[in-house]
Amino acid sequence: MFGLFKRKKKEGEWQKIFEQEERRFHTNVLPIFQAVSEKLPEQYAHLKERFIPGLLRGCNPNAIRGGGNLYVFRIDQFSHQKYETEKNNYFIQNIKLYSNSLQRFETLKLHISNNIPIAFEFSTSDWNFDLSQIDTTQIRKFHWDNIPYQTWMKIIGKIPLEHSKRFDLINGFEIDLNCLKYFTLKDFGDGDYIAIKETREIYGLIHGKNLVEEIFKSPEELYEAIDKKTFDFEQYHSSKT
Repeated sequence: MFGLFKRKKKEGEWQKIFEQEERRFHTNVLPIFQAVSEKLPEQYAHLKERFIPGLLRGCNPNAIRGGGNLYVFRIDQFSHQKYETEKNNYFIQNIKLYSNSLQRFETLKLHISNNIPIAFEFSTSDWNFDLSQIDTTQIRKFHWDNIPYQTWMKIIGKIPLEHSKRFDLINGFEIDLNCLKYFTLKDFGDGDYIAIKETREIYGLIHGKNLVEEIFKSPEELYEAIDKKTFDFEQYHSSKT
């Protein structure tokens, strides 16, 4: 859909491709969601301020989680806290957009977490829409408890208070990779993550290089390394991209 995850790239090419994809997203894709937000009922008016370039930097097909019709927004790591105004999680279902190519309405489903759009589901791959024909008269809102989050917190265990703000747990999600499950702990904002495995090992997942790398045996080892200043999230990410 957006030309990502197609093949391995030479060193230095990934950043250029990422920037090109981000420009295409802001030019061709984000305006569609902005038009949708304008048509939503008043109770969703705050979402108009969320479909903006400063917060959403792109979106990736759900390849690392097994494919399907789910696409995950790339959220700017420095600005997302400004827009997380309350703790809530829900879907907005049955948004209808008219496809010029298919000559029919197609259905969009939005995933919202803490008042931030984090993902969407769409079956069509041809994004040629008539934005004057957006139907939100039959939308449905479904709240969802973050069951994966609750399950994985039991695996992660108690996080020391001084480390809790270092992670992006509130927007974490489950990843299926090579028949193994992971849960994202740290989102670097470009599709790369620090994640925990079911058996509590800590991994770096760098999708641009198809890298799945164990870096700690447990969360406790991670906390200790941070305390000793032998590990830094941003330095690790920079060294791998």
